[in-house]
Amino acid sequence: METNLVRVLEGQYLDELTSELCDFTLEEQNAATEAQGVKPLASSDYIPIVGKTVTYVVACVIVNDHSEVLMMQEAKESCAGKWYLPAGRMEPGETIVEAGVREVLEETGLKVEITTLLAVETAGGSWFRFVLTGNVIGGELKTPSQADQESIQAKWCQNLNELSLRANDILPVVELARNYRKRQPKDPNWHREILPARKAHYKNYLRVVVAIKNKSTNAVYVLLSEKTAYHFPTVEIHPGRSLHSTLKKFMIELFGADLPQHRPHGVLSVEHHTSGTQANPTDGLCLTVLVICRPSIESVSLIGKCIWHELSKDLSARLAVAVAGKNATFQLHVNSTFEDKWPSMRPVVLSLLKQERVTPSEWQELFFAVHLVCLWDDKGPLKIHESLQQDIVAYIKQAQCRVLAQREEQALLKAYIVEWRKFFTQSNYLPLPFAKLESCLQSKGSSSSSVSSSGGGASSSSASSSSATVTGAGSSHNSSACASGAGTSSGGGGSSSSSSSSKKPNHAEDSIVRKLMLDSWNQSIFMNIKHRLQESAMKLVHAERNGEAFDSQLVIGVRESYVNLCSNTEDKLEIYRENFEAAYLHATSAFYRLKASEQLQTNGVKSFMEYADAKLREEEARGERYLEPGSITALGQCCVTVLIGDHLPTLLAECAPLIEARETQRLQLMFRLLDRVAGGVDPMLRDLENHIVQAGLADMVAAADIITQDSEKYVERLLKLFRRFSDLVKEAFNDDPRFLTARDKAFKTVVNDITLFKLELPTSNTAMARGIKISTPESKCPELLANYCDMLLRRTPFSKRLTTEEIESRLKDVLLVLKYVSNKDVFMRYHKAHLTRRLILDSSADSEKEEDMVEWLREVGMPADYVNKLARMFQDIKVSEDLNTQFRSQTTRHDAINIKILNAGAWARGSERVSVSLPLELEDYIPEVEEFYKKKHSGRKLQWYHHMSNGTITFANNTGRFDLDVTTFQMAVLFAWNQRPNEKVSYENLRLATELPDPELRRTLWSLVAFPKLKRQLLVYEPAISNPKDFTENTLFWVNQEFAIIKNGKPQRRGKVNLVGRLQLSTERSQQEDNQSIVQLRILRTQEAIIKIMKMRKRLSNAALQAELVDILKNMFLPSKKMIKEQLEWLIEHKYMRRDDDDINTFIYMA
Repeated sequence: METNLVRVLEGQYLDELTSELCDFTLEEQNAATEAQGVKPLASSDYIPIVGKTVTYVVACVIVNDHSEVLMMQEAKESCAGKWYLPAGRMEPGETIVEAGVREVLEETGLKVEITTLLAVETAGGSWFRFVLTGNVIGGELKTPSQADQESIQAKWCQNLNELSLRANDILPVVELARNYRKRQPKDPNWHREILPARKAHYKNYLRVVVAIKNKSTNAVYVLLSEKTAYHFPTVEIHPGRSLHSTLKKFMIELFGADLPQHRPHGVLSVEHHTSGTQANPTDGLCLTVLVICRPSIESVSLIGKCIWHELSKDLSARLAVAVAGKNATFQLHVNSTFEDKWPSMRPVVLSLLKQERVTPSEWQELFFAVHLVCLWDDKGPLKIHESLQQDIVAYIKQAQCRVLAQREEQALLKAYIVEWRKFFTQSNYLPLPFAKLESCLQSKGSSSSSVSSSGGGASSSSASSSSATVTGAGSSHNSSACASGAGTSSGGGGSSSSSSSSKKPNHAEDSIVRKLMLDSWNQSIFMNIKHRLQESAMKLVHAERNGEAFDSQLVIGVRESYVNLCSNTEDKLEIYRENFEAAYLHATSAFYRLKASEQLQTNGVKSFMEYADAKLREEEARGERYLEPGSITALGQCCVTVLIGDHLPTLLAECAPLIEARETQRLQLMFRLLDRVAGGVDPMLRDLENHIVQAGLADMVAAADIITQDSEKYVERLLKLFRRFSDLVKEAFNDDPRFLTARDKAFKTVVNDITLFKLELPTSNTAMARGIKISTPESKCPELLANYCDMLLRRTPFSKRLTTEEIESRLKDVLLVLKYVSNKDVFMRYHKAHLTRRLILDSSADSEKEEDMVEWLREVGMPADYVNKLARMFQDIKVSEDLNTQFRSQTTRHDAINIKILNAGAWARGSERVSVSLPLELEDYIPEVEEFYKKKHSGRKLQWYHHMSNGTITFANNTGRFDLDVTTFQMAVLFAWNQRPNEKVSYENLRLATELPDPELRRTLWSLVAFPKLKRQLLVYEPAISNPKDFTENTLFWVNQEFAIIKNGKPQRRGKVNLVGRLQLSTERSQQEDNQSIVQLRILRTQEAIIKIMKMRKRLSNAALQAELVDILKNMFLPSKKMIKEQLEWLIEHKYMRRDDDDINTFIYMA
């Protein structure tokens, strides 16, 4: 071991496998860090690779015999024209000496021979700078004409103060090199000429030679580790910590928390030799550092596997010489204390505060200086903080004097804003170089006792982040940018810190330095004059409202002061809201309370609305300039209250007249204003509803003579009203959903009104059962809508005038109106009756439109069972067509016959069948048809509905030959004259011949003797009467042999006449019962819906049941409360449900 010590003192490498002798690996350091609850700052498998994970910089201090130093002028943009030592980064595959020779040649043009290492500088475990010196052996100094990207020129310089240096960090090493050149040969106070030893290392190691004395015997001891084999204690250098931090943690591992007083003396040797290969890089190094323990060995205890080894007297003496001489070892630069750096930092800080020019190099140097002080000086962060506070307060005091020198309010405000803007801008920049300071202070403030039990625990953790920053920044620069280690670090540190701040704006807001600046400003200036500033700002806003011009930045500046000077981190706007916002809202309210009343009294409501709308927009824009975003809502509410809320009754009084006059522009303005007030639109909705109901009913009543006689006019009138009211809602209220709902509600009232015509429906099945005629009037609108649809879908002169597109459009208009009809089931009944006639008589104008109408009814929410029956009717017609084809192919008769076999479930109306004696020509067909159908469908029974049948017969007389379309009843009557065409037949004989019931016979005869479209009737009778009820048994009827079709006043010899008219679908008695059947169907649907609800809910209150019931039935009809009550009682009586024993208003379903 003594031999190894001699080799180390002579700067030679040790022939041992350092990786196996390492006492404290990076993996073990990380494990210790994790045990303290701290996340490791570097991966355990970290490997130093030049240009990637580690930065080695060389700086050459070449001094000639005249004590002049070789300097080069920088060419790179960031520091162009500045002077510095030839320096730069090592490149992969280079040794330290080779890198030094190359840098000098590239940047100065001279060839040098490196003679010795002077110092080692480090800014963390992954950045090292090696300071070399040597002699010139050739080459020529670079001149400006030879300038390149490495440098502009080079020269020898005696006085460096004459040059504009890139950084002052080179001055100590220049002085060191000069002193080294002046030393006496074999001067014991100076180390020998020693160069880095050429030995490859896979990782970075720190070998420690710890020397201690036994003061009682003067014997010298060195510390040896017993791990694997005796060796000097060795630790893997942590890439994320400073070298001193790594050393301190290692010493704790060796001696425990109670460290003996010690100091690193210097570097004894540097071992480094790269393989230059990417596959197996050996870019690591090993620094051997001499550490002197000051206490006597007796008072020092060891906790690791180490022993003290007593040196021989000769070796002790030699070691004592190394210890005694300051320069007997290579310097390990650690002179980055607060006292060293603050004198150069302070001028830059003052320049920043005053917004004076700071050069890029000064800016970068500030970053690195803060970094070094925080890294090496334990009390440095606190000292920097205190000094910064003193300078900031001093600057603020000067600004305070400049502000308070102004007596006039607006001048004071302007002066304050100028000073505040400058200061606030710098509060965003000044904290950037002090990011490392803040991390150190926060780390020390938040560290637990276990972490801070060692002197370097907190500082090492904080130093690591900064070291990593420097390394990362350094890696992004090229070699020419790294003229010196310090320069590179400062540039890297500044660049990285600035970048970090820009990416994380919250960091700047949480900055300790920024908080220090703002708190100092708040306490020194703002707290004293904030009320004067606020009053001045409010006066300026008042002047602006009155149309006077001023600089808006003055008000904005006051607001910014309130926002940014609040020290409450949880609510940054607390002071702003309590002072500036409150004052702004109060001033706004006071201003407009006076102005609004004046405007309303002077110009009236209509002009006032325009004024209020303009001022609301104006104040919103002003608020966006002068207030924080969160205050805009409060400002809006304030303005709305004083401009609208306080005058709401006056404004609403104009609403109804404006709607009546259809002044849509002013209505739109009123809506825009009142919609800002809670509940302000509700009276407008009521006014709109009243207008629509009154105007709609008045219009219908005015046209009563027309629309009561013509369903087409009625429907078109309704649609015209709907479009008129819809246009009003669109133009005045922008189709706001609330107004659309009001329109629908009011239009529903118009549609279902019974003023003009009504439908009388029995009130209940109880009344019907007792034969009591108690009826409730309902709107006849659904019947008229169904009639209008029939006019469009049937072949009529009206439908023939329209195109297919027009018919489709009008049908959809009907569906639109139908949406507002309450008793939709009435529409369903009449629409089905009309469809039945069209299908039986084959009178549809367009079969496709018929089927489309069914689907449209399904889409608008008509009940599925109803729509399905309509669809089934179309299927029956198609099936009947196929049956007719088959029947005709089997019959031998040539007379044309068309049979319609219809499904009773889809078509039947529950009416009674009418007996009639059919003509023989027809009666013979019936058994044949029944036999044919029985063969096709055994088990099915046909029921004949003769009153729904019709046919065409040929009538010949003296005038000509005519085809007559007649009903079966008409045919039976006419065939009574087939054998006696010229005889007169009495009413009684016709009754016996046709076997028709009296009411049907009277109606049929009247259609033949008084058909309105014929000028010459088919039958003639006597005596003359005006009503079919006046026919007697003796009334005589005979065929009019002079019957003819008259066109243009002339009788035609041939032609066709349709005597069917409106096909009779039911008897007179069943027609009277139609309304009762509607009510009966409603009763059944109500019962069905109640059971459906209760089966799902099981238990339900009366109110909830009625609400759900109405929701289910609303697409058919709206059940009355009386009907609902009756059906509930009926269902309870028949054990479908029961009342709760404890609550009679709650129903329970019974399975």
